[in-house]
Amino acid sequence: MPSPLAEKDVIDIDSPLPIKKKEKKPAWKRVVLIVLRVVVGITIVLAALYSIEIIWLYSVYTPFYVVGDSMWPTLNSDARREAGGEATHAGDWGNYSFGTSSWYTIDFGFMDTTDFLPELERFDVVVTHYPDDPPGVGYKIKRIVGLPGETIYFDAEGELYIKGLGESQFELIPQVGFAMRDKDKTNFGSEYAYNEEHAYEIPEGSYFIVGDNRSASTDSRSVGAIGGEYMRGKAIYVVGTCQYTADVANGRASPGVNWLSFVPPWAFQEL
Repeated sequence: MPSPLAEKDVIDIDSPLPIKKKEKKPAWKRVVLIVLRVVVGITIVLAALYSIEIIWLYSVYTPFYVVGDSMWPTLNSDARREAGGEATHAGDWGNYSFGTSSWYTIDFGFMDTTDFLPELERFDVVVTHYPDDPPGVGYKIKRIVGLPGETIYFDAEGELYIKGLGESQFELIPQVGFAMRDKDKTNFGSEYAYNEEHAYEIPEGSYFIVGDNRSASTDSRSVGAIGGEYMRGKAIYVVGTCQYTADVANGRASPGVNWLSFVPPWAFQEL
């Protein structure tokens, strides 16, 4: 009678188990896999940082966007107009004439709106509106050149002179951020502070603000100093661009933010 084990597989425990050798991938395939893993890892990390950046900005600051060229070249220096699929670029990009499918790229940033007034200094950039603005008029963005209590004027060459509170002599103040190519146009149409004889004394609690693009800015030179109560915030960063369209211009929509234009925190344009 045959043994029951005769019809079954029998394992010889004294014999080594067969080892199936893993086929080694070619060197180029190993390199490709390593590169892919690194790229995927970096992409995930950057996406996380990008999301954290946006969340942080929106939680700490208030967004703003810049229309027009009154602060060129500091802002909207890369402004571009798209009209019917045809792109044009210019530093001084002029007025807004919206045709079919027309829009403009404009700077997008964040401003500090919390207890910023005591911290304002000369040459800070502020977002504001003017006392006589009708309802619905958008905010302006300008640079502070004169502080409360100071007396100020521009000479014929556009140089800035300031006399501090209690002082007897004007001092020449070096300016930053302005399109100095147009400084000789500083006093064109000015009603305030256009020479020493018409120096302007800034009321307490008010600021003398001017656009960096002096030849294309309506500011304190024509409307006088602006009270702190009209200040909306202090501009902190420019972080990307958005689209300004006819609907935005007519108050029917908000600018479309170009999320891909956001730069990482170390590349913010600090104002």
